[in-house]
Amino acid sequence: MTLPPLTADQVTAAFALGTPAMPLVPVGLGPGHRTLQLDTFDARYFVKQYDRPTDLFAWASWLGYFLGSWEIERAAFAAGLPVARPVLAPGASVPWVDVDARGTPTAVRVHEWVAGTRRVDPSSVEVAGQLGTFLGRLHRLLPQTRQWRRQPAGVADWHHAVVPTAAGSEWYATYLACIPLLEDVSARCAAAMEEPSYLVHTHRDLHAQNVLVDASGRVVVVDWDAASTQRADWDVVETALEVAGYLSGPPDRTVVETMVERYRAAGGRCGPITEASFTGLLLCALGWVRSSLCAPGLGGSPPGRAEGQAEGSAETEVLRALAAVERVVSGAATWAGWFA
Repeated sequence: MTLPPLTADQVTAAFALGTPAMPLVPVGLGPGHRTLQLDTFDARYFVKQYDRPTDLFAWASWLGYFLGSWEIERAAFAAGLPVARPVLAPGASVPWVDVDARGTPTAVRVHEWVAGTRRVDPSSVEVAGQLGTFLGRLHRLLPQTRQWRRQPAGVADWHHAVVPTAAGSEWYATYLACIPLLEDVSARCAAAMEEPSYLVHTHRDLHAQNVLVDASGRVVVVDWDAASTQRADWDVVETALEVAGYLSGPPDRTVVETMVERYRAAGGRCGPITEASFTGLLLCALGWVRSSLCAPGLGGSPPGRAEGQAEGSAETEVLRALAAVERVVSGAATWAGWFA
C-alpha cells in the first residue's frame, strides 16, 4: 500500500481546525490506511488517511460500507456512549473529506484525541464490565435487521492457501496437519450461517487496540470503520472471549461472566448462548489463519517483510492463529456455560 503524502496544513484547512503547531506525526499503519497525530495551537486530533478507491465501482462499494459504519458510530456518539468525538468539516454530512494529495484523491477523517492507554491483555474485570455496559447499550440503539451473510471460503481453499515453496518448513507441517480441522470448522460455519437470524448494529472490532482507558479508568471505544450488523449472540461471545484473553491462552471466566452480567443489566438481549453462538468467533479465527498465511515474509507469500516485522514473526503468527482455532473448538462447550 502506498498512500500519498498528507500535510498538517491540508488537514486543518479541510476541517477548519486553525493553525497547525507542527507537522503530522505518524501513529500507525494498517491495511489501507495511515493514522497520524495532528497538533494545532488549540487542540490535538487523531487523523486517519484512507486509500480511497478511484475505480467507480470500487468507490461505490467503499462509500456504501463507510456510510453504514458512520450511521452506527454517529448513533453511538449521539447516545452518549464513551466514544471519541468525530470532527466533521464545516457543512459536511459525511465524516470524511477528499483531500487532493499531489494529484491523488485521499479520504481523511478526524477525531478529537483521546488521552488514554490501550488496554493490555489480560484486561481487568472492571474494563470488562464497562465493555459489557457499552455493548448492551449499543445493541439497543438501532432497529434489528435481517441480512444475508457471505459464506466462508470453500473447504478446498485450505489446500491451496500456501504455495508449495513453503513445503519443508516446520510451520507448514503443522499447518498441513490442521487442514482437516480447518475443513471441518469451515463446513460447520457454513451450515450455521444458513440459519436465518436477526442482526444488531454493532462495533464489530472491540479488540485491544480499539479500547482505550483514560487516566480516570474510563473506557473509550475508538475506530468504528468495521461497524456493521452482526448476530447479537455472536457479537457477545466474540467480544467477551477476546477481552478474556482467548487469543493468547485459556480465557478468564470471571472476565466473561462480568462482561455478560453488565451487558444484560444494560438491556442487552442476545438470547441463549449455545455452541452455535461461537460461529462468529470461529470465523474470526479462520480469518486470522487466512490473513496470516498472506503475511509478507512467509514462505511462498509475496516477497519482502512488513515494516517492523521481526524475522520469523510471520511463521509464529500462523501458529498462533491455528492454536486459536483449536482452542475455540475444544473450549466452546465449556465456555458456553459461562454465559448462562
